[in-house]
Amino acid sequence: MVRRRRMVFSLLTACMLLATALVISFVNSSSAVETEPVEYVVTRGESLWTIAGQFVGNDTDIREFIYRMRRLNDLQSPTIHPGQVLLIPTR
Repeated sequence: MVRRRRMVFSLLTACMLLATALVISFVNSSSAVETEPVEYVVTRGESLWTIAGQFVGNDTDIREFIYRMRRLNDLQSPTIHPGQVLLIPTR
């Protein structure tokens, strides 16, 4: 009986430690401070993909970054034009 209680206590402790680590990880990842977006003027031959490639870091999925760009600029399609001013999300 004592052995069983120790095992249950150990499992509960491990679960609590794991839950704490997950909460801390979530808070750290979601508390990244959004800063003011940067203005970017599109030049000939550029696409959202090439522009995103200039701003995205290794820790960010470029597709997610492009989604954020489209949402920030209210773009209904991925088509952009030279001279167009885009807001680039920053963190």
